[in-house]
Amino acid sequence: MQKSLLFRGESLEYEIRGSGKPVMLVHGFTEDHRIWDPILTGMEDKYKWILPDLPGSGRSAFNKSLPQIKDFAEALHAIVENENISKMVLIGHSMGGYISLAFTEKYQDKIAALGLFHSSSYADSAEKKEARDKNIRFIQKNGAGL
Repeated sequence: MQKSLLFRGESLEYEIRGSGKPVMLVHGFTEDHRIWDPILTGMEDKYKWILPDLPGSGRSAFNKSLPQIKDFAEALHAIVENENISKMVLIGHSMGGYISLAFTEKYQDKIAALGLFHSSSYADSAEKKEARDKNIRFIQKNGAGL
């Protein structure tokens, strides 16, 4: 079920699939919630899957009031509050892992378990930051192609 809420004046979109214990899957940079589709095939009814489109990704509007990772974590918290979730499993991929860590740091009482894919609890190296900045410049010039 596609859902939407207003977060800091912009549309924040997410999808709910299945029922049961809640598991939020947070996509990485330049992705959207569809990155999880192949993984969820056949598992839709095992858990309550919460699949956000981070601000500026997928169906969610770009939100210039989110300059830091911790601001994206607040967007996830808005979804958690909207869904009245008391505790969940949180899994993040790449940048979604950084956002998941920021969420867990502030809202650890909401976390039953945390998983990270292709992510780290350490700050990015200068090389990784430059590669990300290069991708940002490319997307600004050419679009995301979604």
